[in-house]
Amino acid sequence: MTEEESGKSPAAKWMCGQACSIPKTFALCFPCSGRYWDLLYYNMHRSTFSHFFVISACLVVLSIANAQLQRDIWAEYDIGLIGDAETNPTFKAIKAGAQQAVHELELKYKLDITLVDPTPRHPDPAQQVQALQDAYVNQWAGVFLIPTRPTPLKNTIDFLVNKGIPVITVGRDVPTSMRTATWLPDEAASAQMATDACIRALGTRGGRIAVLTGDTRQPIQSTRLATALAAIEATPHVQLQRVYPCAEDLDSALATIKQAWLNDRDDQIDAWLFLGDWPLRGAAPLPWDTHSMPCAAIGALPPMLPYIQRQEVALLVAQDYYQWGYAAMSALIQHIHTGKAPDATIHRPAPIAVTEKNVQQHWRQWVKWNR
Repeated sequence: MTEEESGKSPAAKWMCGQACSIPKTFALCFPCSGRYWDLLYYNMHRSTFSHFFVISACLVVLSIANAQLQRDIWAEYDIGLIGDAETNPTFKAIKAGAQQAVHELELKYKLDITLVDPTPRHPDPAQQVQALQDAYVNQWAGVFLIPTRPTPLKNTIDFLVNKGIPVITVGRDVPTSMRTATWLPDEAASAQMATDACIRALGTRGGRIAVLTGDTRQPIQSTRLATALAAIEATPHVQLQRVYPCAEDLDSALATIKQAWLNDRDDQIDAWLFLGDWPLRGAAPLPWDTHSMPCAAIGALPPMLPYIQRQEVALLVAQDYYQWGYAAMSALIQHIHTGKAPDATIHRPAPIAVTEKNVQQHWRQWVKWNR
């Protein structure tokens, strides 16, 4: 008797225990017969398992993701992050570090933290004062501040701290205020690092170092200059050629060093020490030939890095702005949530030396921070 005559499909035969040539890897008990169920059997045999497992895997992944999203929240805080200028690459690096600290401490303490960022597009002390006032009106839990200028901010900072809203400053200080803590560059260590680079470049033969400085009436420049002069004086085979003051801008700095180079007919200058990054803020090459004049400078923002790559400058002194942001925001959140005060009021992290060996790594960090 044929299959048609018996009225039984291969599937039906298999279910009935009769001989069947179809691989016995899948069984569904449909009390029916006919070609329709034969085709359905074959199609399901080919695709049902794969579809079933794909859908199951998706459901498992979604359930895990949903469980992660629905984490416990024990406290919620709004924290103000007020930078000096949106376009400043330094602010972007500091902000990246602060955001990483927020992410980690949210998970550690089961927090929900909202960073409120009213940073002006361009430096504007009045907008920073307004943002600080908004901190009280909107009851922010704390303020992370990169001051544009200290004087206009003092009274508002004092008001917030007296009202129980901690304020941490980064990059610049408001020293007469009641700020909770501050993160600042170590100016003495930066000047020492740059001066040592010039001394090493001169080798055992020694020589004379010309020093380019800004306004020495200001604390930053006076500290840098005093440190550099002390380091030169302490090195027997090295002498100070001269201190060259300039306005702290590109044009004035370039004009100053170019005139000094033209006047140096007796080759009295053997190395240059820049106590600021002003001559390196543009793409213009330095007046002397590459390799002919050892040079070191304080400052390592992105526009300065090509001077290292072109070997016009041997060393740039950089600051780890990302780490500043991370450490300062961590301290602020700890203070807000646990009541633990920062370990110190003034923090001065060590500077970083940027040379030919690590300039590419430093460049990649800037790219990452400024995305």
